[in-house]
Amino acid sequence: MPVPDFQSLMRPCLAVHQDDQPHTAAEVRDRLAEQMNVTAKERAILLPSGSQPLFTNRVAWAITHLAQAALLDRPARGITQITPRGQEVLARFPDRVDMRVLRQFPEYEEFRARTRQRKGQAADTSTTGDTLPDELAPREAIAEVIDSAHSAVAADLLARILKQPPAFLEQLVLQLLVKMGYGGLETRA
Repeated sequence: MPVPDFQSLMRPCLAVHQDDQPHTAAEVRDRLAEQMNVTAKERAILLPSGSQPLFTNRVAWAITHLAQAALLDRPARGITQITPRGQEVLARFPDRVDMRVLRQFPEYEEFRARTRQRKGQAADTSTTGDTLPDELAPREAIAEVIDSAHSAVAADLLARILKQPPAFLEQLVLQLLVKMGYGGLETRA
């Protein structure tokens, strides 16, 4: 069996989280590989760039998309946990969860709009068909993946910052300004 695409991994990924417990990325990958009969040889297949195993990459993208739709929460780096919305989606969609299902959530549409805006496209979220990397020319696919990654990181970072108390944001801004060369010495900031 070939390595499943990231959309085929979405529902099984949610099912791994069904126990309401936090899970590490490695644990999720191992359980998905076992459930979907992905062999060790298939797990060792690398991306064309050679930078990462294909299966690891696809699981990471499934998690990213689920998190952007608020079906999974990321309480800490490399840790994911299902949300009440994720439990609801599991119950409502027993066969498959994919991007069509995720589009019903405004957070996911915002994520997709940010990606399109970064690429200079219209931010219209009413389109019914997204172009997947497999359907693009290699250079376009790379740009699509990079833009999606930047949008995912930005959204995750913003969500984590917004969960912190106001004093945290003040300190974060001060530290950022000092690192950028503004404000003089750190002790004065």
